[in-house]
Amino acid sequence: MQDIDVLYLYEYAARELDVACAVKAIAEQHYGLKIHVDQHPFGEMLSDLTRFRPRIVAIPQVTSSNIPYVLEWPDAVYVNLMWEQILYKGNAKAKMPRGEFALRHMVHHVWGQESADLLKEQSVLATHIYINGNPTYALYQEPYRRYYERRDELARLYHLDPAKPWIFFPENYNWAFYNDVQLQSFVISGQSVDEIYTMRDFCVRSFDEVMRWCEAAANRGRVEVIVRPRPGTPLADFQNAVRKVVTTIPEHLHIVKDESVREWIINSDVVVTSYSTSLIEAAVAGKPVYILEPYPIPEAIGMDWHDLAPHIKARAEFEAMCQNAAVVAPDPRLGEWAQAMMMPRGDAIWGLTDFFYRLSRRQAARPPLLPRESVALPANFNLPPLLLFEYHKALRGYQRFRRKMFKTPVRPNPTHERELVGQAEIARRVEQWRSLIANQREKDVEREKLSFGS
Repeated sequence: MQDIDVLYLYEYAARELDVACAVKAIAEQHYGLKIHVDQHPFGEMLSDLTRFRPRIVAIPQVTSSNIPYVLEWPDAVYVNLMWEQILYKGNAKAKMPRGEFALRHMVHHVWGQESADLLKEQSVLATHIYINGNPTYALYQEPYRRYYERRDELARLYHLDPAKPWIFFPENYNWAFYNDVQLQSFVISGQSVDEIYTMRDFCVRSFDEVMRWCEAAANRGRVEVIVRPRPGTPLADFQNAVRKVVTTIPEHLHIVKDESVREWIINSDVVVTSYSTSLIEAAVAGKPVYILEPYPIPEAIGMDWHDLAPHIKARAEFEAMCQNAAVVAPDPRLGEWAQAMMMPRGDAIWGLTDFFYRLSRRQAARPPLLPRESVALPANFNLPPLLLFEYHKALRGYQRFRRKMFKTPVRPNPTHERELVGQAEIARRVEQWRSLIANQREKDVEREKLSFGS
């Protein structure tokens, strides 16, 4: 068994893996930490994670106390990375941690004071909350943003004209694509039935209308319109939904799920979307941004920050914006708000790495370990808590053995395509981040020498 400092688990590669690889590069190069990056929940299926003995286990998003990793490492410190913190009324309850383990025996990584206050309302102690900022936003700043600057390559790969303005649309009409089973699960988690179906109706109508806008703008041929479906919507389902609305998909309307949102934002000229938080990322990157609002946004989805970006409410407005996309200037309000609210301490990637170091070296507050009899686990055979813990631990061992013996293939959630990333690819990305960060570090040292000499 190998002792490591951090087992860093990511869920969605497009959303989280870049930060994980950058953290690993900085941690190993500047802090001497040992970090293993793997996927939750498929990592243990691809390779037996029990070969590690981590001091810290970082989990993407914790909403309950049923955390099976505790079965393997009951003495580790668990960190909730909280990848979803910009919440609206319609999903806030579902995204908050619940249960004794989540509320009292974890450390929660938050982007700003607003998230910290929400956790305190859930009875999380202030000593178990680390305010650091949003690491994703740091990726849009120097030196990290250089990792994504590849407009010519994207143009070649996806048949885009690099001389035309690119209008990037990270779509987020999620409620239009949920099936009845998913909607029922939201009801069970405490969301209002009326709000759920109001949000679905809004998203269906808005999706249909906005796709017609995109078709019209693309047909004019003055811009490249790049629509990226949200990660949870299968590409084929999205394409079929578009075909039901538009006559034909125009040459200059591209539906692309490959590459990360960051690569498209940094290399595009204008970013438009519904109520997606990708709009905030684009504003942080200094891009002109617009909220597409053919129908009024319901209260359950609406958020205060929506007032900080210009809204487009008609096809004619959208086409006029596209016509002037090459010269339109960004509205600074949303980016300034994001800087103040969710980037309070500078570089959040370096901040997260430093926090892992201090936590592993017992220089930061650590929550008390959870008694094994208190772990929230599925009930079986009416076993008492302590025996239930041992039963589930043995069951996980048996499942690992069975997968190894019968070479059971790993089948990820079909709604999240291209999310399984092998260790060789993770190592390649870490090396690329390490090289970028090292080069920047050398430039900073040289600049300091010149400054000192002057």
